[in-house]
Amino acid sequence: MKKHLLGFLLLAPGLASAQPNPLYVVKGQVGHLNAPAKIYLVYGPQVLDSAVLKNGQFELRGSNGWPHSAELVLERQGHLREGMRNGMYARTSPERLSLFISPEPVTVASPDSLSKARLLGGPQLAASQRLNAALRPFAARFKTAHTKEASAALEAEYVQTARAFIKANPTAWASLEQLGQLRMLEAPRYAVEGPLYEAFSPDLKSSPPGRFYGKVLADLKR
Repeated sequence: MKKHLLGFLLLAPGLASAQPNPLYVVKGQVGHLNAPAKIYLVYGPQVLDSAVLKNGQFELRGSNGWPHSAELVLERQGHLREGMRNGMYARTSPERLSLFISPEPVTVASPDSLSKARLLGGPQLAASQRLNAALRPFAARFKTAHTKEASAALEAEYVQTARAFIKANPTAWASLEQLGQLRMLEAPRYAVEGPLYEAFSPDLKSSPPGRFYGKVLADLKR
């Protein structure tokens, strides 16, 4: 149900290259794995970084646009499994972990697998985890919504839950990302989304996705 910010970016060509890149650091340990085991940092179909594990330890360090959600993918044989499924791009790697990359370092710790990993980071990661916890139950509920009416009602509840998070977390980059993703579900209305956007911190509003969404709202006022 939850769309990746990549879909939002596809609506705004050139957005990703419009801002100096902030740094990120993701490091940690997954058991005591060694080569060929490899860990990847991915963002939609894009591989941002990768590292071969050495006694389970790894470190990914780089820069990429602005703070946003991403995934860690662990491949014990080293090769990233990906391809087309039902006409759509998909990764088939079973060991995956959602996280949020920003200038705040993220540490990953697990005795043997990503499914048991514990993430430690700063306020931006914590905000993203709260958002994911609030929206995660909807995935199972959508599977049991067998009528258009039930699906529509559940989608409306999903949107309201996301908006409530955004309103309560105006300095979280996850809020800006989620506001952009909601455009995939419901056309924005200035009376509803405008106040949410205006409450964002200056850093969020001045970022490429922030400026893009601000233009969307400005167009609605015309």
